[in-house]
Amino acid sequence: MRSFTKLQFCTALLLVCGLTAASLAEQPRLARGPEVYATWVFAGGAVNVTLDPAALAAVGIQLAGNSDTTLTLPIQSEGTNYALTFVNDEPSSASGTVVSRGDTLSVRLPDRDDVARIGNFAVVVTGRSMSIVDGANVQRELFTSGPAGVISDFNANDQSLTLVAELVVSPAFAAEVLGNIDLAGQPVGSLEVVGPAQIGDYQAFPATEASPRGSGADVIVGALTGDVGTSQQPRSYGFSGSIFAYSVGTTSCNIGDVPLQWIDGVPNQHPVIGQNLYRLKTEPGTSYGRFEQVGQAWLKYGFCALQGTVCGGPCTPYCGGCCNHLGVGCSDPYTAARNGGWGDLGPKGPVNAAMGTFPDPHLFASGPTNIRGRLQAQAVDVDPDSNAGALYWVEGQYVANDDALANNKNNNCSYRRVTFLNDTNNTMNWVTGNSTVRQQPAINAWQATDPGVTLVTIDIPSDGRMILGYRVTDIGGGMWHYEYALFNMNSDRAGQFFSVAAPECSGISNVGFHDVPYHSGEVIDGTDWPATILSDQVIWTTTQTYAQNQNANALRWGTMYNFRFDAPSAPTSGNIKIGLFKPGSPSLMTVTAQVPSLGVTCVKGDVNLDTIVDGLDVAKFVELLISGGGTTVEKCAGDCEFVKDCGIDMDDVANFADCLINGGC
Repeated sequence: MRSFTKLQFCTALLLVCGLTAASLAEQPRLARGPEVYATWVFAGGAVNVTLDPAALAAVGIQLAGNSDTTLTLPIQSEGTNYALTFVNDEPSSASGTVVSRGDTLSVRLPDRDDVARIGNFAVVVTGRSMSIVDGANVQRELFTSGPAGVISDFNANDQSLTLVAELVVSPAFAAEVLGNIDLAGQPVGSLEVVGPAQIGDYQAFPATEASPRGSGADVIVGALTGDVGTSQQPRSYGFSGSIFAYSVGTTSCNIGDVPLQWIDGVPNQHPVIGQNLYRLKTEPGTSYGRFEQVGQAWLKYGFCALQGTVCGGPCTPYCGGCCNHLGVGCSDPYTAARNGGWGDLGPKGPVNAAMGTFPDPHLFASGPTNIRGRLQAQAVDVDPDSNAGALYWVEGQYVANDDALANNKNNNCSYRRVTFLNDTNNTMNWVTGNSTVRQQPAINAWQATDPGVTLVTIDIPSDGRMILGYRVTDIGGGMWHYEYALFNMNSDRAGQFFSVAAPECSGISNVGFHDVPYHSGEVIDGTDWPATILSDQVIWTTTQTYAQNQNANALRWGTMYNFRFDAPSAPTSGNIKIGLFKPGSPSLMTVTAQVPSLGVTCVKGDVNLDTIVDGLDVAKFVELLISGGGTTVEKCAGDCEFVKDCGIDMDDVANFADCLINGGC
């Protein structure tokens, strides 16, 4: 294999990406830090197949007519997605397909008078193995690489990729066509794929982000990536109506000490992968930011783990390269296009993220094909004209049974910053210089951006984790804004209500709620949680309990809901209660956070606020009873019923009369 230095590799990167010295300051430096990986892809070129007539004859194959022993066919751009990944300038892993088309080869097979044609073939590369698949008939694997595997070569001088392998008869061809399985592995020639290269993706992580080894299987999102090709960007699928759709790539890492199950099509024995979108925006006319989830996707069902080495440590490939487990220290990449293929997407609802269990096969998404099951967001939430100054992050999350059983489920989220272009598709792009933040959910980006945010971890016994984020802002005029975000990372019991302690008649106003829409046929109800202001709390709750409707709009795993209000009192330490949707013990969780400190001080019955309860209060009481108006203090004074609701209504009349007769109450 031709070797190359780090300087040569960086020079090649600059040439392929078209960078100049003036633009270096705007780009991440690929060769900085001990953990850097880059993926290169073919940008044209040719496939050269050299066949040995004598070797073919030994297995009963004869070239027919004027067939050449050397075939040269161009690489087709359509369908070609081959990728060769380097870690710290050293070749690491290869995957994907190189497509060549043409009526290329005619052969006579044993005991047959007809002539067979081999054409429209694809070169399929997985790790160090390569095969030629006949595209003309039954997609049969014809020849595979020999025991030496594939030799990969990157030339930094002309930015070209070369793949070379010995060709041998495949088991399928030997058994199904030649009729003799013993002929499998017999050499027939060689294969060379050569062409110009272009950078497909790159990520750079400093030494501090190397992941410590866990106990048991432990999957994390090692990188959030895009598609192969020069863009390296997330995939944007356009829109249907007011909904835009996207997908991002995910590279998993097994930082555990045992292989991670990756068995295709078997329930609970491979990961499922979620994607979410978040926005931090200062609403016009306010001084505080709102961190909200504005999009979610259905789950990618994982299949076939490659054995890459972008995890910052040595990779021990499972069984030498098998794809039904992810080896210790190994990585597996999924491109944005692959994570957005709706045929492999299943709904969140049936998945227990606390246990990592799920059905397989899964239900399929419905709706317009260009947005079906993908990471969906409303136009108003991603349109640059409507979101000036807003910041965005995407989040990836893996859920796996053996990871959960090893108690490693709480480090499975990672996030990366994105932006949206002001074009027809509101195209999603990475923000230059912002790489993946590993093993942290996106709610951590709120605190990283605004140090005034507090995060509280809530671990539910025998279940999963939620994270509460909050920020209290002095908005002037004696008023404070209270902003809460509750993220359910992996709790299967889910959230049913959210309660903030508040003193009696604390003057709460501007109450708000925000959730993220379900879509594509997901059966979860989307009814917003109504808020109720009680004498000692403000509470938001689902409209139905688990017993009434198991598909009610509970706060389910991989989602975040927001709760907010204004109050005329500074914050103090108090209780927030989170009710749990699915039956079990405990029924709720209580955490300490910032809540309003003082209620409204008033003299009961003194509705006209002259400090005396007498007949002069009657007219004011009747006025407010009829109008439903009044200041917070006036309502407090006229609220004479036993269970206070900080308002004046017919329930207060009798007690107000008693208070008036007694000169106070």
